[in-house]
Amino acid sequence: MRFYRFLPNFMYTGEMGTDYMNIWNIIHGVRTFLIGPRTSHEWLFISPIGYWIYTVLLLIWNYNLIVISVFWGIVGSFSVLINYAVVKKIFNKNIALISSFLIATSPAWINQTRNSRYNLAAAILFLPFLLFLRDSIKDKGKSLFKLGLILGLTMSFFPSPILLIPASIAGFIFYSVKPKFKYILNFILGFLIPNTAFIIYEVSNKFSITLQLLSWVPYRILGFFGLYPKNTVNTTTLSQNIYSIYHFFAESFLGYANILTLVLFILTIGFSVFFIKRFYKNKNKEMPFFLLIISLVVSYVGLFIHGNPPEHYYLVIFPVPAILAAYILDKLIKKKTVLIVSTLILGTIGLYGLYKVNWFYQDKLPVNYLIRPVPYELQLKMVNSIIKDARGAEFSLFRKGPNDHFENDFANNYIYLLTVRGAKIKEGARIQYTIIEGEENLTG
Repeated sequence: MRFYRFLPNFMYTGEMGTDYMNIWNIIHGVRTFLIGPRTSHEWLFISPIGYWIYTVLLLIWNYNLIVISVFWGIVGSFSVLINYAVVKKIFNKNIALISSFLIATSPAWINQTRNSRYNLAAAILFLPFLLFLRDSIKDKGKSLFKLGLILGLTMSFFPSPILLIPASIAGFIFYSVKPKFKYILNFILGFLIPNTAFIIYEVSNKFSITLQLLSWVPYRILGFFGLYPKNTVNTTTLSQNIYSIYHFFAESFLGYANILTLVLFILTIGFSVFFIKRFYKNKNKEMPFFLLIISLVVSYVGLFIHGNPPEHYYLVIFPVPAILAAYILDKLIKKKTVLIVSTLILGTIGLYGLYKVNWFYQDKLPVNYLIRPVPYELQLKMVNSIIKDARGAEFSLFRKGPNDHFENDFANNYIYLLTVRGAKIKEGARIQYTIIEGEENLTG
């Protein structure tokens, strides 16, 4: 499913083009290799490990961007096996099998894999995080270096896993474990190792990103509690925040929200509360479950304070719905045949959602560019036409379409394809080309 109709429905957007142009500039000495992608906040960059991977792949495959999608397709496929191995070690074989099947058929996981973005790694790395958090609590902090290392690596691919740090602290407090100071230092060391390049950049730039982040976090928190005139809570914000967690679960199981996903969401929350009350007195035996709940709750509170979190922010806890559903099924159903049938039904719901609404599995290519990007084959045709028409002359490029208020009119996907083919793009050139996406942009 992660490779079905791979080339006809190949995903390539302006945002991806920005990443690939950054790699091109790194290779040609125009951009620093010490920091990675810029996030949705213009001042916030993450560590460059993802970009280093891209650099190697694009150099080996002569800048053919399809290799990136193949790479993430393979990584996304292996996520099922990684989940099985880790969950089996933390929980048991039944929960590992069920959750792996649900991840294999999850519209959210398949879409995230097909999107071919570096942040997929953050979703997968939640699994070893949960393992090392359990180990760190059990051995009273001896495994904190591993926990710090995995958290540092996770944040090299996406910033929202920073919420797993307070989640880890909450886990230690919940189990009344106070690690030795040297183990805390080991955690810090482990966290810093994957971010060494980023730290070097920060030192040379007077910690500009870090200082901005340190000032931004209190501002968000103070605003949330009404102590600052921005980011304040209102009924709209509350409803958006509540809906976002429901939508995350709905995307995980079906791919879109309807009455069925609402029922599943309510049942999941209800049974989770039931098991929290039931196993609280025996919380040491059910430690993986409680750590899963703590990670979910603390991360959601952080996203709630942030306000109206977009879907990809939930990558910090991406495997949680599948593991939680598997745990509930395993605890509720003791008859093996009934458990298998229930798992198949739940997994089939995801497959149904994919084949009903998902463009990857439809024969007709999408034409609504507000929802899906221009097909890659059509992008190539436009690029080749421009190159042929320009005849080696310098030209400037413009674009009208969704998100054209972003950098370079959100046309970096075309700019990358043109650049690697030797086109001479220059701002203010006499020759100008404008790419128009969607009939609604033909006028004006």
